[in-house]
Order: sequence, then structure tokens, then C-alpha cells
Amino acid sequence: CMQYSMLKLISREENVLDTIAGQMNLCNFGAGSRGPLGTEITPDRTYSWDQWITRVFVKDSLKALFPHRLAEIEAAIDPGEYALESRWARVICCFIFIIATMGEFLLTINMGKLLYMVPTKDESWLTAQSAEAEATQWHEDDAGGEGTWLDKVKIRVAGIPRNLEIFYF
Repeated sequence: CMQYSMLKLISREENVLDTIAGQMNLCNFGAGSRGPLGTEITPDRTYSWDQWITRVFVKDSLKALFPHRLAEIEAAIDPGEYALESRWARVICCFIFIIATMGEFLLTINMGKLLYMVPTKDESWLTAQSAEAEATQWHEDDAGGEGTWLDKVKIRVAGIPRNLEIFYF
């Protein structure tokens, strides 16, 4: 549903702006914001993706063909900026970005909680099983094999020195 709404808003923007020569009432077209090239977005310098990428390609091609005239090309050719001109489409894009990054944010919070709760005493997280427990385990094993080294250690959450906690976070 969210993806359909986003596509509908982009479609509406393209259809409306193409039929009325790119001008819509009550929209500032992101004026005062910066576009992908880092320049200020103004309504007369805002282009659709196809137009903008073509203009950038032409400018870059001229710079590659005439490297000795870089200053003239920079001064004379302005490819403009690409900007999304629908406020709701912008809101939905931001929402989708936040949803996508929320999982990573929660993992970071949980890691911070774990590091905060773990003592700062330098302790080993691996301990060897006692000889009695090891002997009992091997007698109970039906296969009768040696097992791996992982079968001979016990893993537990233990202390981490403060400098390593900071490094891990």
C-alpha cells in the first residue's frame, strides 16, 4: 500500500507538472533547499530526472572534452537541480528511510544496553569444562567420538574492560 501511494504521488506530479508547464500553485518547489549538486534549488532551475541527468551528462562531457576551459564551462553551463516537488512524496520517502534504518538503530541501542550491563572487570568469556564433567559427557555420548574443541568449552557473558566496551560500541 505504501509503495502504491508513493508511485501514485510521483505519477500525479509528473502528469500535473507536464501539462501545466511545470508550474503549480502554492508550491515552493523546495526553494531554499540544496539539491544533489549542492546548489540552491529554485523553481526555474528544477528539472525532472531525465532532463537533469542529461544536462549533467552534457556538462561533464564538455569538461572532459575541453579540460583547458573548465572555468568557462562552470561559469556558462548550469545543469540546474533535481528535486521531488510533492510534499507528501517527500514525507513518504523520509518515512520509508526511517523504517529502513530503525532496525539498525534498535540493534545499536541493544548493543549499548548490553555493554552498559556487562561488568567492566576483565574476565574470560570461555571456560574449560572440568575433567569430571568432561568424562561424564563423553561416557553419555553414544557416538563415542572425541568431539570438537567447542564441546570442551563453556561460553558465558562475562566482564569487558571499559576501554574495550567503548571500542566495541
